[in-house]
This record gives sequence, C-alpha cells and structure tokens, in this order.
Amino acid sequence: MAKLIWYFDNQGVLLPKGNLFICGQSGSGKTALSDYLCKVYEDDFEIVPNCTTRRARNSSERHFRFMSEDEFISCVNSNEFFMYRSGDKIKYGYLKSDYNSIIQRNKIPIFMFRLSGLEQLSDKLSNCYICIIQADIERSLLYSEDINAARLADESRVVSDKLNKYISENNMKNPLFVIRNEYNDSFFKNFVSSSFFLKLLDLV
Repeated sequence: MAKLIWYFDNQGVLLPKGNLFICGQSGSGKTALSDYLCKVYEDDFEIVPNCTTRRARNSSERHFRFMSEDEFISCVNSNEFFMYRSGDKIKYGYLKSDYNSIIQRNKIPIFMFRLSGLEQLSDKLSNCYICIIQADIERSLLYSEDINAARLADESRVVSDKLNKYISENNMKNPLFVIRNEYNDSFFKNFVSSSFFLKLLDLV
C-alpha cells in the first residue's frame, strides 16, 4: 500500500470560525448527511469540493472537481491548493479559492473523508468539529458508489477499525461526535438534535 502524504499551505487562506469533518467508511452516509445539512441549513453549511484525478463514477458526483493529471500538477505548482494528497496514483486536493469563498459567505466548510488525512488535517486547521459515522459494513456497501466491491469490503473494515481506534484514543483536542447510521430518518434527526450540532450553529 502506498504511503499517503498530505501537503498543507495556508498562505492566503482566510481563518474560519469552524470546520466540519464528516468521516466514515464508503456508503456510511457522509454524502447523505452533508447534503441534508446543505439543504436544510443552506445558509450555514457548504461542502468544499474535492479535486481529484480519478474518473467520475456517475453523473451525480457533484461534490468532486475532476481534473487531468496535468491540471492537478499545474495547480500544485502555482500554489492553488491549500491541502492536497500525493503518494498514490490518484490525487486529491482542496483549492484555496473554493475554501475561501465558503468562509467569505460566512458558512461552515464541510469536508468528507473516509479516513486519510483526518489526524493530519485536524491538527493543522483551527476549530475542527469531527463527526464519525458508524454503520454496518455489509449494509454500507449497498449504498457505496465505489464500483470495486471486493476491494471496498476489505478497505471498509480497515477504515472502520482505524476510526474506532481514533475514537478510543481521542485526546479531545477537537470536538468529536460519533453517530450510528441505521439508514432511516432518525439518522438526521439525531445529528441535528445533538449538542455537537448546536455548538456548530453557534459559530455561524
């Protein structure tokens, strides 16, 4: 497995009131929760587009900005990313301009991660609020948009185990909320009724 390395450059990046990290294995409900927040609380939250060199899996992946390898490298060389990941064939990153525009609209940026970058980025960004979604692995695979099911099952178990380890070892540097997704409306209701969510709204 390739060693993933995150690069961080906050030069020219506005200081946020808060960042929301939504983490979980593929199909656990990261996109569903993020979309819900942006629809119901559209004045408060916005998803930071994830730039990537991978191919689109379907036409509904609106939270990704798909780039060629050359386009991505050009953004790296011109310091347009404030965070990007290398060390793998597929590259991911977040543009300073996307992030700044969300801050300028007085919204809380939402980042979605399976696992990679959680510890590194939560250490670098200020005011990080971390939501970890737990879900049955077999059921989450039914909701995943990743087409490689065999590989994904193994990866989801690894991600789930590492996130559980992160929860148990959490040093409380950043607010942490753990929620289970049973794939019904109570998932959203439990999140927005939590003290964790109410603290987030106080930042807006």
